[in-house]
Amino acid sequence: MNKKYSSYLFVAIMACIMSFFMSLVFTFLAIGFTPNFLSIWLESFIIGCIVAFPIALCADPIARKIVKKIVK
Repeated sequence: MNKKYSSYLFVAIMACIMSFFMSLVFTFLAIGFTPNFLSIWLESFIIGCIVAFPIALCADPIARKIVKKIVK
């Protein structure tokens, strides 16, 4: 993969990791370990990834600017 796409890849991986754990925890809190937990969680995870990626793309430059101001 071309190095110029590394920031997009990083954001995509980070969004998926965050969506994985957040959807897992919130699905468990909402319904507990029911027989259909896996299918409900998987649907939440996929939707979470779809939502998280563009949000992370927008938040990345903002977060970098904040960190740059804090760490001088």
